[in-house]
Amino acid sequence: MTDAAISAERGPRRRSPVPLAAFILILVTALGVVAVFRYVAAERERDMQDWQVRMGIIADGRFAAVNDWLERRFGVLTDLARNASLQLYLTQIELAGGIENADGEMPEVGYLRNLLVATADSGGFTAPIHGPKINANVARIGIAGIALLDMRGRVMVATPAMPPIDERLVGLIRENPGRRFIDDLRPGPDGEPVMTFAVPVYAVQSAGAASDQVGVAVGMTLVNGLYPRLVQPGATTASAEAVLVRADGASIDYLSPLADGTAPFTRTLALDTPDLAAAFAIATPGGFTVARDYANAEVLVTARRFEIVPWTLMYKVSTDEALADTDAIGMRITVREARWMWHVHQAVDGAVHLLPGPVPEPLFSGTPRPMPWEEFEVISLTLARAEEGRDVLGQEFDVSDVEHYVAYRPWSGDQAWARYQEAIALGIVRAWDRDYQAWRQMAVMPKATA
Repeated sequence: MTDAAISAERGPRRRSPVPLAAFILILVTALGVVAVFRYVAAERERDMQDWQVRMGIIADGRFAAVNDWLERRFGVLTDLARNASLQLYLTQIELAGGIENADGEMPEVGYLRNLLVATADSGGFTAPIHGPKINANVARIGIAGIALLDMRGRVMVATPAMPPIDERLVGLIRENPGRRFIDDLRPGPDGEPVMTFAVPVYAVQSAGAASDQVGVAVGMTLVNGLYPRLVQPGATTASAEAVLVRADGASIDYLSPLADGTAPFTRTLALDTPDLAAAFAIATPGGFTVARDYANAEVLVTARRFEIVPWTLMYKVSTDEALADTDAIGMRITVREARWMWHVHQAVDGAVHLLPGPVPEPLFSGTPRPMPWEEFEVISLTLARAEEGRDVLGQEFDVSDVEHYVAYRPWSGDQAWARYQEAIALGIVRAWDRDYQAWRQMAVMPKATA
């Protein structure tokens, strides 16, 4: 018998259903994965918004703390400059043609020196004097103090440890008549960061115009008390960091200590570094984005700009830490779970129904709110566990509470939520017992029916 005859006798060859079933399974699984990524993207966006609000609050707090420190330094010098006795004595010295024209030390000078010393001690304008404590002709370096200068920038009286007044500072005094100003943060004589504050002193009983100015109160201080204000009290985010940055031409200076141990002023990066968080902070105060920090790590970043100094406070958190939970979603999804995620996704969109028979019509006003990822995940796992229990254990599990919850869509709006609560009260449906953590840990199964 020929092969053709044998084939004819056996009849037409029947195709195996296995490849088709496998294809359908792969397709449904793929659709489930698509649904997972769709919800993951939505959840990531919600997390980003939550972090924007949270980081904005912390940035505002750190900004206020730093700004308060600056204003307090100004406040100390302003109170000193408003001292009526100081104004009177400074006017007399100015009328005498300067301290160098006085016959011996004027009595006023002793009073002013004592006043400056007391103000410096109480106002934070003091620091240890550097240099050897030996009887030798070796100058010891002062790095903080208060001085009173005349309008030509000459020192009339100063605390013993006040550093010398250089020409650059004298130039700033001449450029700012009648105005307070700051000589910006810079390394001091021994390399430690220092700042200089200056406040005008006006003649006694004057109107406070620039023409009434008789001198300047200048205070130089270390900034050791400034940097702790960048730390958020009670912070639990390990990678969170507040940093002070400043544009300097085409580069960016990092003015505060960094989390990797870098000291102030020892790190500088180009302003046009691609995706640099500090560059975004300087260019977009109040903004929020994903960028890369000084260590090239991806971070969430927001910023606040100061008015009295050319600084920007940059607050950043690693995306690895901030979005860890969201990015981990989907890593543990099985084929069964992915398939149920697709079914639930369709049910949420109204394309299919999880319950047999009629279901409530969607009820909401305006744009419906999306189902939270946490609910979507737990519902999908619940239905997957119920199916697994039926297939493996041969038991039926009551998941009607979950199915009714999806059917009534209470997450979509207040009206839908009220209708769902009414149905529960009337005994039409059973309230969904949402034990999120137990489901996520896969530690429970749906209740078996009798």
